[in-house]
Amino acid sequence: MLDSDLEEIHFTLRVTTDVNNLLCAIEKYFGATANYAKGKGSMFMDYMRCYHSLAYLYSICRACGRSRQDIGVKGAVPVLMNVPYYFEFLAWRMECDGNGILEKNLYTILRCVEMISLLRVLSIPNISICLPL
Repeated sequence: MLDSDLEEIHFTLRVTTDVNNLLCAIEKYFGATANYAKGKGSMFMDYMRCYHSLAYLYSICRACGRSRQDIGVKGAVPVLMNVPYYFEFLAWRMECDGNGILEKNLYTILRCVEMISLLRVLSIPNISICLPL
């Protein structure tokens, strides 16, 4: 249903509806241990200490370099809980000097209502089935 909307986004931003790609991008950009040259994990942590010192950040699920089938379900809850902070940081970076493709990709995806809805739907099986097991 959203194919026409996806075609309007420039192809260099690499925006897809695949949740595994979203989790890998979040780990690369926000993860403190991702070792990705264009990631801003330490800058994000400094930002959180400065502006949201009492906030709890849920740990990001390791999505890079793994081929686990449940990564989309397991990683949806932490991303969903951290989205307000991620989006605020990305908006701040876009105002400053956010020129990177990864930043623009995440900014585009995290402001999309359908992707947030997808994260909510994927959180349901994790909370109701995976965690109790």
